[in-house]
Amino acid sequence: MCNIGDPRIGGSSLTGRPAVADLFIVSRDNYMKKFIVASIAFASLTACVKVLPTDTGDSGVETVQLRATITPDNHCTVDIQGKTYSSVGQVRGATLPSFVGATNEAYHEVACWVGNIDGSDGNIAVSFSGNSFGKPFAVGTFLQRFEAPAATDDKFATVTFQGSAFPGRLFRTDDNGAGTVVVESGANGERTIRIDVIATKLFL
Repeated sequence: MCNIGDPRIGGSSLTGRPAVADLFIVSRDNYMKKFIVASIAFASLTACVKVLPTDTGDSGVETVQLRATITPDNHCTVDIQGKTYSSVGQVRGATLPSFVGATNEAYHEVACWVGNIDGSDGNIAVSFSGNSFGKPFAVGTFLQRFEAPAATDDKFATVTFQGSAFPGRLFRTDDNGAGTVVVESGANGERTIRIDVIATKLFL
């Protein structure tokens, strides 16, 4: 039996790695204040994430299309299950516009809070393999992983999205899933992250 107590802050479950991707659903004001706090309970939570059974498909796994863009001018958009979320000024985990890594770890991450006109909100987080501390994110196409390996220069990425409109659910890429995660470079070295993946619907 999985028992980690209640890992929620402000009524939302923590998810992802023990850094930027460990985000939670809060209002934009509280998000700014509590962002750093979300670095707990990763190991326990990972053990408690389960595949959500469904009647569709032979595998019993429900998947959804997840599209997102994170731009060098601090804009984020997310499209998932008929909802479009967006934000300005909410990118965390890297210094814009060239997405210079902000943490000295064996992986690097970027995330942002996004909101919908219906009042719902969420967090999109992308974790990349390799250390990008003090240098721009590597450019290229990244293979999807449920958990991107840390200490490697190979191009792997994990994408997660958690939204208040989907309580108790987490959308996450799986190993070798369909779609792409691409980091592009502009003429002046600015980075744009484009995500178009099939994510697995999990429950916490």
